[in-house]
Amino acid sequence: MDSTSQGPALPRVRDFLQDSRALEEDAFRARHGAAFLLMLAATDELSQPGDVPQWTMGGGAPAPRQEAAQSDLDQAVLPVRHRRADSRKALLSVGRADSCDVVVPDLSVSLVHAFFREEAEGGFSLVDGGSKNGTFVEGKRVAPQGKGAPASVGAGSEVRIGNVRFMFLTCSLFRHLLRQFVG
Repeated sequence: MDSTSQGPALPRVRDFLQDSRALEEDAFRARHGAAFLLMLAATDELSQPGDVPQWTMGGGAPAPRQEAAQSDLDQAVLPVRHRRADSRKALLSVGRADSCDVVVPDLSVSLVHAFFREEAEGGFSLVDGGSKNGTFVEGKRVAPQGKGAPASVGAGSEVRIGNVRFMFLTCSLFRHLLRQFVG
């Protein structure tokens, strides 16, 4: 296996529906994490080896409603959590490498691109890991680690990692959206 993720399919919104009904919020958070990145483009638009690195950002966040469209349930969503349960690292790595906590399989994303930190008060901050294509929150470039203040990331914030756009969702907001889908 090489160091770039070509492995398992990305998790989809539909993969979390059953747990959103069956688990209380604390149990859901313990199983899946305190935050999520909802991809704002179709996964078939991700850059793959051999592609010309041009990428049209499309899609959008699903609008809450009683019945979800098939495409809303098929949107990729990445839990922002340590992949190993015994990890004691303060930072959560984001990148293209399989070893990252949050794997984004797009060529515009560096192997180790950025880092999230869950803050004591429950919020999140984000720093760039010295990536080539940058990390952005609400359209503003995030400072590289050690070269400026981390960016605060809140529920509903747009986060761009390389050329891939996401909506940052807290566990509470993600569960709320899931409940809108299932009624």
